[in-house]
Amino acid sequence: MKAYQLFFDTGESIFPDQARDKTALLLDQYQPGLVSALMNYETLDGAKRTIQGFPPVHFARNKKGFALVGFGDKGIGIIEDVYPALAKAWSASVKRQVRLEGREVEVGAEYRPYAMRYRVGRMVVQKTKEDLAKLASEASGRQHVEALLVASLRRQAEAIGVALPEKLEAKLVGSEGAFAAKLGHAGLGRHGMKGVTFDINLSLKGLWTFGYLLSKGHGLMNADFERSGGALRGGEVAHVAFE
Repeated sequence: MKAYQLFFDTGESIFPDQARDKTALLLDQYQPGLVSALMNYETLDGAKRTIQGFPPVHFARNKKGFALVGFGDKGIGIIEDVYPALAKAWSASVKRQVRLEGREVEVGAEYRPYAMRYRVGRMVVQKTKEDLAKLASEASGRQHVEALLVASLRRQAEAIGVALPEKLEAKLVGSEGAFAAKLGHAGLGRHGMKGVTFDINLSLKGLWTFGYLLSKGHGLMNADFERSGGALRGGEVAHVAFE
């Protein structure tokens, strides 16, 4: 299966969650069904609600702006339909012509009888109070994160039609710190981990995502970069500390 990255050059880097919020404002009143698909929400009884499951389009980082990542036919179709209006709206907002650059990425996974190492830059690992309780200790925290890594792989694979082996074994190697992922403007946040390094018995190809708040830019990993040696750049990572 394929994914598609479309980079928007707005002149300065914009955090994915901020780009997503502003995009919603810029496209207000434009093609409600299309915008809802882009934002991965539905309207019930006049209230907007996030659709559960794997979002077909994710906002992502770009050194000179932001990016959209569409997964599978659905995600790619949404980007194809929305980008002309979105580029025009952002150009008017930043008062310069927004330049676009896109690339298609093959996404796949193959079983290996040995472990391969990967690193996720920023991964949100907490969604509920129960998750937070699990992260309170070393043993339960490690088990929770390892299970989330596997669940994330299966969630994306099912959504875009990639076959995975029945038995997946993920081992958390370490992380490089923590952060709080903001939820809206209420000051609330979810627990996140930086530089999550893990071993798993898969050779991954293309773009994969892990954890929660995916559409806001968290959890994206370029597996091609990791397989080419990216995961080795820092040597062994520090031991994980759960709080």
